[in-house]
Amino acid sequence: MKKKILSLLCGMFMMVFSLFSLCACSLVKTNNSVINSQNVVRVGNVNLDRSDIISSFYTYYQNNSNYFAYYDNQTIEDSFYTWATIREILSQKAEEALYDPETNPDGFTYYTDEDEKEVWEQTFEYIYSQVSAYEQAIYKIEGYEEVEYPIWIQTDDEEESGSIFEAYESKKPEAPDETRKDRVVDKSTEEEVKARINDLKKYLFEYVVEEVEDGDDVREDIDETGFIVGARNQAYAKYIEGLVSNAKSNGTSTNEKTVLENELVRIYEAYYSSKISTLMQNYYLEEELVNSDLMSDRAVVEAFLKQYYSDVQTYQVENSYIATMTNTDGASLVLYHYNGQNYFFTVQQILVGFDDATNNLITKLPGYTSSSSSDYDEMINSVFVEARNELAENRTVLTKVNLDNGFDSIDIESYAKYYYYDEKLSNDESKNFGYIEILKTTTTEDGEEKTIFFEDVNKNGLYEEDTDKLYYDVNGNGTYEEGVDKLYSESNVTLMATKEQVLEVYVNAYNAWCGASGYVTSYYNALVSSNQSEMDKLREDHEDMIYVFDTIDNMYANGSTLLEIKEKVASYLFLQLEWVYSSDSLGNELSNKIGYVVSNYKDENSSWVTEFAVGARELLAKIEGKTDEEIAQIFEGGNVGELLQVVTTNYGYHILKIENIYRSGESLVDISDIIDNANLDDEDFVNEMVQRLKNTYVSTASNQTLYDYFYDSLYTSYAGDSSTTNSSGSYFYDLQYKWLNEYYKNNNIEFIDRMTYEELMESIQ
Repeated sequence: MKKKILSLLCGMFMMVFSLFSLCACSLVKTNNSVINSQNVVRVGNVNLDRSDIISSFYTYYQNNSNYFAYYDNQTIEDSFYTWATIREILSQKAEEALYDPETNPDGFTYYTDEDEKEVWEQTFEYIYSQVSAYEQAIYKIEGYEEVEYPIWIQTDDEEESGSIFEAYESKKPEAPDETRKDRVVDKSTEEEVKARINDLKKYLFEYVVEEVEDGDDVREDIDETGFIVGARNQAYAKYIEGLVSNAKSNGTSTNEKTVLENELVRIYEAYYSSKISTLMQNYYLEEELVNSDLMSDRAVVEAFLKQYYSDVQTYQVENSYIATMTNTDGASLVLYHYNGQNYFFTVQQILVGFDDATNNLITKLPGYTSSSSSDYDEMINSVFVEARNELAENRTVLTKVNLDNGFDSIDIESYAKYYYYDEKLSNDESKNFGYIEILKTTTTEDGEEKTIFFEDVNKNGLYEEDTDKLYYDVNGNGTYEEGVDKLYSESNVTLMATKEQVLEVYVNAYNAWCGASGYVTSYYNALVSSNQSEMDKLREDHEDMIYVFDTIDNMYANGSTLLEIKEKVASYLFLQLEWVYSSDSLGNELSNKIGYVVSNYKDENSSWVTEFAVGARELLAKIEGKTDEEIAQIFEGGNVGELLQVVTTNYGYHILKIENIYRSGESLVDISDIIDNANLDDEDFVNEMVQRLKNTYVSTASNQTLYDYFYDSLYTSYAGDSSTTNSSGSYFYDLQYKWLNEYYKNNNIEFIDRMTYEELMESIQ
């Protein structure tokens, strides 16, 4: 029964237990301070009285009210007391584990000066949020819109930064910081906490500006404080009023200074307890778990073999294998591939999508169909390429492209013209094709960036040296003069580039990174010659490439050649450009690494548009037709475009790259010579398997090996996923259940005057 009750709330036990007492505590009111001081349950040497239990139950109810409709009253009551008891056990365990050089030199949890600073920041921020909530209510009553609220109480809108490429990081925690032990501090005493009341008040009003335009809000100037407080001051008063009311209900002092001091102590204590509980939990997950048999090499190999044998059994049936490989909801890591007539391969893609204006134009052209069987290349060529040739007069213009997200330090030079179609410029749509040539980007004396354009529309354009203006003739009816920004904003301009120019961005980026004089080659040569100063300089000058430099270190240590390193870095670069430029939805994490699955069977397109699947198979044939020596020469010469394919669909240009080829009957890692003698008790077998798993990558676009993949999976199952607040791993959960049983066994849990479900519910209503 206890196990069932505990499992009801297992997701909460990995979180910050002491913080739960913070939520809306001042709203919980009872009428008898004597009754509130009566003890309800003893946990170890700590007695929890009715006020403690009521406050905890209020939080429990807020966080778990959805359970109340599905369980009977007794189950809810038992579950709550289990939850509250474990919370107290964790608090006591954390205190016991706290290191003190004099009183507890064997403690393993180090509370440092940084932790103390964080606790105070959280304490102040919590009270700040409470006062701000009152202030928001005041402005709402006054009829103000949220956009009219003062800046310090406006809700920050999350910036839409979009998806970015993130290098793989192992789940294995870093080695503990040995300096923490030398930086331990004591928690603030009650007197020290109360002495920070003035600091708190300053913090509550630090964002209140001194000057505000008339009519901006309902605040008033108060010169004595130097702040414009107005509604903020009213909100602060409301907050104090709530504390006083709660103190009155509990029969404690209602002096305003005293109630604020007591509240500050309460919140500080809660965040402090939360912090040391978290530190203790981290110790068990980062020390005890990591060094246990659960995370040993043997355990990792066992996890791999379980999935391998499962794949071998599952994929004896071709339909099961095909269903897995062609599932577009997300790629699966398949360790064994069905031995059939056809095989699968995966591709990465950078989709340079057409904008709406371009798509609208294409759909109006003769021969267009929505069934993806149109010859888009021919249409694009007739619309943009031929029009370009007619208008461009063989001029070439150098364009500098700055790549973001790790590539800003690289200036990629490529020849490119961008063409537009503008319905406003001509009644005769068939003749209305112009182009804008970007000459260069320069910086003016005042530090602003300026883009210099050449232009020509219907061959009636005028070239003008004054680069701040763009001059062109509209249908021969006079000169129309506007700035470049207005041209873009008021005209339906569609910027276009050719397939070759799109591909050139990647090729140039590869040469900048990996070419004969590239950073990869320079770093590799410095590594081989043990030139540490040169390696440090490259790392310092190109911080955006630390991930690449680390990969070179690891691959070189495992015996990889410069060519093998260049191939992997080329895949990194492709994937990073995919995250920067591709307009495709990138799917889940695994599919981002593995790519999109295509069959080599020419009549099987799965859910992909025809041009995509056909182009992918053409690329496969091109790659398979090259020898290892030829591929080596391509990488060495920087001609990586020969290993890619660009196809055109009604979505845009797709740059395709082969990621992996899965041969029929083959495994992702070759273990055919040792699998028949698999024995997890054989140390030599385990060591050999570990080496093979570490030498096999999940994909060429990541330095995550198969060993990493299964280690990470094990660690997540035991430790939980730190990126998901409601997740709970089994290791710490089981540890809590173990401690709970020990407390019961040693009579360290006693229910003195247990409140019933009905009493608990009545106390918070």
